[in-house]
Amino acid sequence: MLAERRPKRARAMNDGPSFAELKGKRLGAVERGILLSAASPGRTGALLLKARSGKRSEQEGVRRAARRLEGLKLIRVAKVREGTRAYDPRREDPFYWEGEFVERLDKTRRHSVPRLICWRTVFGDALVDVYRRELTDQRVIRWTEEAYRRAERYASLRSVSEAEWQTAEVEAARLLVPSPAENKRVKMLVTDQLEGAELESWQLSIQVAAKRNPGAGSKRHSEAAAALFESGIPLEELRREAPAKPVRPANVTSPPRGFADSFEYAGQRLAEEQNRRRTLLGES
Repeated sequence: MLAERRPKRARAMNDGPSFAELKGKRLGAVERGILLSAASPGRTGALLLKARSGKRSEQEGVRRAARRLEGLKLIRVAKVREGTRAYDPRREDPFYWEGEFVERLDKTRRHSVPRLICWRTVFGDALVDVYRRELTDQRVIRWTEEAYRRAERYASLRSVSEAEWQTAEVEAARLLVPSPAENKRVKMLVTDQLEGAELESWQLSIQVAAKRNPGAGSKRHSEAAAALFESGIPLEELRREAPAKPVRPANVTSPPRGFADSFEYAGQRLAEEQNRRRTLLGES
């Protein structure tokens, strides 16, 4: 007579791998580091899976180790986006502002990159408790049924629902550092301090350059104006060639809204510098 088969035990959502799946598996140094550093299941904080050096090859090694641990159901991985700043070549072009070309010191823009964060699963957390010494000291891990059953008992004492996991993922994403603030410092292209006849000569050079090259963009226009200013052309000659009414060059880059009030020049707001220059030129 055939022996009566025992019904298979229903596996809970928080269960990890079977002993057969775990037996014979080796964990490398990166995998051990992730398993030891990962947050406990369901916690608000999570481990950001990012290589310390930032090198692409090492980052891929971290991702491979995380995929392997995730395949063994020892960690839970979620995708998030991390704020950073990236070089933007468009910010190399100066702004045209109040008869002056202004260059940003910060050539970066806000940027976000995809990242992975992880927690230990309930079983993974229990497994770390059982094998912490072997994991920490880089010893050979001998998977035994006795240790496996002990980890199962530890795991049975805690349960994390899917709703709790989703809440932890949302909160962890919010805790990631946002994009660093933009450096609001700028500099004038020709010189930091122009007064009197020099200031007038520079602004007239901009007007003459606009008249000679009406379709030039910010970079070409600023270079042409600087060349005129440095050429030593007499002020009277520049006055004669400049348009009768000051005009804004056609294709130059405009500053963002609130530029004068939010950006700083030589430690003061650009709006204050604007008023100072108007006073020096005798404008109302």
